[in-house]
Parts: sequence; structure tokens; C-alpha cells
Amino acid sequence: MKLQENAIELVTINPLLIYRAHLGNSDKLNSLFYKMRDGIVYENDVCTSDVDNNSYFHNNKTISLFLGTLKAHLTTYISTIGYNADLFDFYIQKSWFVDFSASQNPTIAKHIHHMSDISFVYYINTNEATKLCFEHTESPNELYSGSFLQTEAFLQRNMYSFNYSYIVPAIGDLVLFPSKTTHWVEKDEQYAKDRFCYSGDVVMILKEGKKSYEFVRNPLKTWKRM
Repeated sequence: MKLQENAIELVTINPLLIYRAHLGNSDKLNSLFYKMRDGIVYENDVCTSDVDNNSYFHNNKTISLFLGTLKAHLTTYISTIGYNADLFDFYIQKSWFVDFSASQNPTIAKHIHHMSDISFVYYINTNEATKLCFEHTESPNELYSGSFLQTEAFLQRNMYSFNYSYIVPAIGDLVLFPSKTTHWVEKDEQYAKDRFCYSGDVVMILKEGKKSYEFVRNPLKTWKRM
């Protein structure tokens, strides 16, 4: 479409989409997760069960209610991006608990989940100021190298001049994001409180009976162990 004289058009390309939903059945879900928590013994001071080689909680029948809810939101998430959700099955590759006391109140360093497509985190307990941060590592609008690190270069930051963003999740929130996204957790000493989350990684697999194409993982039934 041709622009009118002196008109301006701003075109954004592939903005990062972080999905956040507050689950209506969170009270019931949280009760189930707290019961599971009673049986967990951490061998590591970090209190993340995947570090302790315990990342298979999705196979516990206790959380089948949560998995059904998660699947529905995964479907909405990829459909919002534009994927044909009817083509894909979702497989949880691994899942784990993050369980920190208020006295620990730690940060979680920048990292990426390399082995999955979508990562999720469900907040069973959290505080009012813990930030879940996401980074646009390529900083496409950074016009000269390092300028996004300089406050002196800007009159006012806006959505085009930040290379990261964050959310402050509440109890009962489910967050989905691309696993390849650099992310981390910042703490706020003023609002120290126990933090208890259930996190996991999901891969998208083509459903059986669907036509295969180049950039897709074929149905597991077609795979062969060697």
C-alpha cells in the first residue's frame, strides 16, 4: 500500500512473543505440587532438581491435570505465532522443580535451553518483585555496537531501544517462551520470599499420519534406535 505524502510507517519484524497466562485452577494445581514437594530430597544447595539428575516429574501421574492444562496453552501459544497446531504433538523432554527459600533468594544466571523448542515455568509460589528476564541477543536496532549499553546515548528508551524485557510473575502464572531465548532471573532483596516453580522443556513432533516435510521432526514411530 502506498503511503500518503509525509506519512511514516514503522515496520516490526518477528517481535519476540512471551506467553503468560494465569491459570484458573491454580489452587488445585498448587496443592498437588506441594504434595509432590514433600517427597523431594535435594542433594544440591542450589535446590533445582534437574541439577540433582531428577528431571522426570512429568511422568508422575499426580500432575496429569497440569499436563492437560499445559497442552491447551501450548496449542494456543503456537497458534498465536501462526503454526498449524493440528500438525504437532507436544513431548516434554524433561521437567524439574526450582525451590528456593527466602533466605537463599538467589538469582539465576543467563542461560539458554538448547535441547528443546518451547520452555515453560509455572509459579506455585513467588514474590512480588522477582523478574523473569528475556534478552534479544542480536539487538537488531542497535545502530552502532555497544550503544544499547550507554544511557548517555538516549533521551528516552522505548520498545525499539531495549534489547531485553522482563515480567514479574504471580502465583498461578504459566509462562511459555522459545527455548533458544536467553533468559535469567533477577531478585529483589526487599521482597525476599520462598520461590517454588515447576519448569520444563517441550519439543514439537509431527503427528502420525501427517505429511512430512523438510524442517520437521517426524513422528516417533518412524524413528529407529541403532
